Amino acid sequence: MSAGLARPWLVLTGLALGLTVTNGFARFAYGLILPAMKSEMGWTYAQAGWLNTANALGYILGALLTMLLIRRVPPARLFAFGVVTTTLALLATGLYAALWWQTLWRIAAGVLGAMSFSTAGALAAGLFHGDSRRNALAIAILFGSGGGLGIVLAGRQVADPGSGEGRLLAKMRLHRIASDVMLDLGYSSKLLAEWDFFLMLKEAGRAAASQFLEQHGADLGVRSTLDIDCYLEGI
Repeated sequence: MSAGLARPWLVLTGLALGLTVTNGFARFAYGLILPAMKSEMGWTYAQAGWLNTANALGYILGALLTMLLIRRVPPARLFAFGVVTTTLALLATGLYAALWWQTLWRIAAGVLGAMSFSTAGALAAGLFHGDSRRNALAIAILFGSGGGLGIVLAGRQVADPGSGEGRLLAKMRLHRIASDVMLDLGYSSKLLAEWDFFLMLKEAGRAAASQFLEQHGADLGVRSTLDIDCYLEGI
């Protein structure tokens, strides 16, 4: 593969790794370490949930701010700024355990992470000029692997029974509701915004939930039905 042909894929890799930090580590992985944080810091469920809400509020503000800035600032510059500053905000959360401090930096991580997430899609959509199919594939890879990789890496650390977080996770009862319908959808389905498509997804979700309850309803509150280790083999 020539350098010219390889460059879009290298850029896509960089974009995905950026989202690993801004969305995987700074946003989604928070749910995995929340039980350990709540236990070690003596938070109530309301306090722990508030931090997630604070991050979501910051994300909304960041998305709105990006809409205004993208008219004046190149998307690549906003993306890079978001990655660097989100990393710093994430590091800052480890300096002090007070709830007000955590709230401040969770909001900041949401605002700054939204800049990277919002601009990454635009950058990925323009990697392959004149090739809409590859652009759609690039977007699917970006959003599918970027944040997902951060969750998997964080999950591997949390799931380690030798760590404090791992011991707490081992006591949790984990379940997974899945639908075969999702396996049949192509990459381009991520771009669909039609009402009938949303209704189809809703009905598929209801059917999957009903099937899960029929098979594992008696397990709820008693034992896990998901073996997380099978998803983390080799990591």
